[in-house]
Amino acid sequence: MSIVESAQDASGLLGSDMFLWVQHNGVPEGPLRAYLQAAQLPSSITDAIVSPDGKLNIPSSSLDLYTLSPGDIYSQAEETLTLLYQAVMYSLLHGHVGEKMNIGLFTDHTYGNHIRHVAEGVDKALLMGGYGDDATRVNGQIAAVLHDVPNVLSRSWHHLLGGRFARLIFPKLVRDKKRFKRIKHAMMLHHEAIYTEMYHLDKQPFDEKLVCFQKIHA
Repeated sequence: MSIVESAQDASGLLGSDMFLWVQHNGVPEGPLRAYLQAAQLPSSITDAIVSPDGKLNIPSSSLDLYTLSPGDIYSQAEETLTLLYQAVMYSLLHGHVGEKMNIGLFTDHTYGNHIRHVAEGVDKALLMGGYGDDATRVNGQIAAVLHDVPNVLSRSWHHLLGGRFARLIFPKLVRDKKRFKRIKHAMMLHHEAIYTEMYHLDKQPFDEKLVCFQKIHA
C-alpha cells in the first residue's frame, strides 16, 4: 500500500463532519464516543473531547507555540493535552489488551510519562546532532508533545493523522506553513517499523501477537 493510499485510509477515520471512527487492529471497531465509554474512560474526559452525537469536540487553544522557548513548550501545552492523552491511554488499552490477558502492548502513554520522555529525548538528540537553534528545537518539541494524540483513534494510522489533530488543537501552527510541514513530517516518520511488521501478521491469533510484543519489548 502506498503512502497516499495509507493517508486516505487514515483520513477516512475522520469523516467530513468530524465524526470519529476507531480502528486499532485493522478493522473498524466503532464510534469513538461509544468506544471510550466501553473502555471506561471517565465521562468528564469523554465529554470534553467528543460531543454527544459523536463528533470531535476538542477545544482549540489560542496558544502560539512558535513564540515559546524550547524549554517552555511541554509545560505550556500540558493543560491542553493532558486529558487527550488520558483518552489515548484508555483507547490503546481497550484496543490492545487480550480478553484472557491483563497486559497491553505499550508503555504508559499519558502526558506525564511517555510524552515527557519523548520531549526530553528529542531535545537531547537535536542538541547532540548540532541542531541547537531555537526554531529547530521548538519544532522538535511541538512534534514531540503532539505526535501520539491520534492514537485515540488508530494505532495503525496515528502517524498519518498527526497534522490533522495538531492544527485542530493549536490552530496558530498553520500560520507558518513551512514550519508546520516539517513538524507534520516529523510526526509521520515516527511510526515504529516493528509494529508495522507485526501488524501484518494477520493469520496469527491476537493473543499470540500480544505475547510476541511483550517478549520483544521486555
